[in-house]
Amino acid sequence: MENNKTEKGNIRQLIPDDKNFNKHSEYGMSLLEKSVGKFGMGRSILVDKNNRIIAGNGITETAGAAGIEDVRFIDTDGTEIIAVRRNDIDLDTPEGREMALADNATNKANLHFDTEIMDIVLPELDINPADWGIKGVEDMGLSTEGIDGGEEYGEFVDKFKPKLTTDDCYTPPEVYKAVKDWVDKNITPLSGREIIRPFKPGGDYQAEEYPAGCIVLDNPPFSISAQILDFYMEHKIPFFLFGNSLTLLGARREGLTYIITGQRIEYENGAQVPTGYYTNLCPEIRVWLAADLAAAIREAQATPPDLPKYKWDIHLQSAALLGKIARRVNAKIPAKSSTFISTLSDGTAIFGGGIILSDTAARNIYEAQRKADEERRKEFENRETNTLGPKELALVEMLNRTEQN
Repeated sequence: MENNKTEKGNIRQLIPDDKNFNKHSEYGMSLLEKSVGKFGMGRSILVDKNNRIIAGNGITETAGAAGIEDVRFIDTDGTEIIAVRRNDIDLDTPEGREMALADNATNKANLHFDTEIMDIVLPELDINPADWGIKGVEDMGLSTEGIDGGEEYGEFVDKFKPKLTTDDCYTPPEVYKAVKDWVDKNITPLSGREIIRPFKPGGDYQAEEYPAGCIVLDNPPFSISAQILDFYMEHKIPFFLFGNSLTLLGARREGLTYIITGQRIEYENGAQVPTGYYTNLCPEIRVWLAADLAAAIREAQATPPDLPKYKWDIHLQSAALLGKIARRVNAKIPAKSSTFISTLSDGTAIFGGGIILSDTAARNIYEAQRKADEERRKEFENRETNTLGPKELALVEMLNRTEQN
């Protein structure tokens, strides 16, 4: 195929396979998330002509949970190899060899055939799994517990299980409280009701005690959300769970309500994840657009009053502000158009130091920032303004004169 059509897209265009034969393993998904967190994306995925995922449902879910949204589509008819070249990695380095090991280990650990779906789909299409070496339970990719040495082997495997993965998005207390208060007001009264939070390091949600009248209100590992939802719905345990909003509607289940806010949450591990919610407490509602919950989360994540964020005059730039621009824009600030500054006239210290810009340089950098991120500019203009004092204005005038010489 000579003319490959390549286009850029978004992860929202990808449609998960609702009859995926691989339901993955919890351990395998944790390895996958560890790999993506450490090395970024490696393998490509395969979609059909309608963007439905043929291979790569697990990595797509993991990428979405990690905040990776950009997709590059390459059209092909299967007559050529599509090679993903990582130009930042050399195979014969520790990073390259560990990435190769991670790829093999993840593929092995993350295969767990969904025999129920296979029993339904394959006979309808006259497909024999034995033709592909799948003959019985021993080939179904079951967990490694009790295999090759029993307890001793299990202890060996445990050494390689990650203690923290990108699933460990510890919810900030103020955000959890905002969600809890919203549930109490809009879903079900929580007064006198035991709230269960089973998703903690070392926890086992299936072995947790769920007393009568309790409700699960927690942030589970997004990578195994389908298994978690099935468990709670099968056992009729009331729940309100956090989920990745990018793949929220992919969990198609009757009796489930999908709460959409369009709001990102910055978790305590630093991950910023677009977050939605699932609940089985109001099955008469399919989708709930919750602007009030989004507003509550935004307020919960706002900077405390005693730690104000300022909008600086455009002549003044800190390393942090310039870092935001540098993520998307190439720019150079001439030495003759700038000078260093560490404190303002009112005594305010600039964390990490800053620079004062001439009028021309200030206009250029402001325009770069506007083009780089329009949404950030809107937020920038709504912040409290810290105006320039006599010292800063004098520096601006000095720089203006320097530029004219």
